[in-house]
Amino acid sequence: MTKKKTILILGAAGLLGSIISQKLSKSYDIIGFSHKKNQNKNIIKSDYNIFSSKEDSFLKKADIIINCIGENSNEAKMKKINMNILKKIAVKINQYKKKKTFIHISTCGVYGSLADSLINEETIPKPKTKYSQTKYEGEEILKHVLKKYTKLIILRPSQVIGITMKNTSLKKLYNFINKKLFFFVNNKSAIFSYIFADDLIIVINKLIKLKKHQNITYNVSNKITYERLVKIIQNSLNQKFYYPTINPLFIKLIIYFFNNILKVKIPINSKTLYSLMAETTFKSKKIKNDLNIKKFININSVNLKTLINE
Repeated sequence: MTKKKTILILGAAGLLGSIISQKLSKSYDIIGFSHKKNQNKNIIKSDYNIFSSKEDSFLKKADIIINCIGENSNEAKMKKINMNILKKIAVKINQYKKKKTFIHISTCGVYGSLADSLINEETIPKPKTKYSQTKYEGEEILKHVLKKYTKLIILRPSQVIGITMKNTSLKKLYNFINKKLFFFVNNKSAIFSYIFADDLIIVINKLIKLKKHQNITYNVSNKITYERLVKIIQNSLNQKFYYPTINPLFIKLIIYFFNNILKVKIPINSKTLYSLMAETTFKSKKIKNDLNIKKFININSVNLKTLINE
């Protein structure tokens, strides 16, 4: 009988980490670290700075480590969590001199604001935000520290969506359309990039089962045009309202007026306007070919309602 692999999940009590822990626990021995106290006996509280003897033994015992730690909202904490903590963990793992596999969840955001582009893993990252910059630096730290004993697999997903995930942008879009407060900004062909959590877990599961691992980076993403997405939302609402297209220059003037003259926050800013108009496609051909995945889950009228009404 083949011995079950032991998998350590960093950030096991977070939104993504908890889903991965739950799904993989059926096939593997799962242990987890979390900065929060958890009722699950297999998840222990850790500050990721000074490791107790128990944490140390788990880090040493694990065949595969999956990193779900990441700070994407509080800029003051991003360097500490996305970079410094990763370095401490990597240095500790390196001390064991044991063969392991480290699967790191990064982000497609590391490529930066490359509009109207087809992006693959050979595209040179040019991160623009503090979050994407620290996530990219975290990748580089892992590549440098873990290069001797540990196989490093970097996954760069686009926005992860799912039943228990915070699908904020989808919900906002749905609510605006529901209230008939939506309009296009020359962005009918713009791309909404996403990946379902279930697809990400399938990817991770297939990577775990691979007998031979190599240091590699993968994009994990699916896409839909805003025109198609709006149509799906309207169909789910039984809505036949026609939404106009407004020149983005006019929207920029409105943003400027409210932000700089009235000093009032509005739901849209320059960054969100840019993202709404981008036609960037993150190609996932490499991972689909390597793991024999035919397609990812598409957003449709059935799963949309599940995503919105979570």
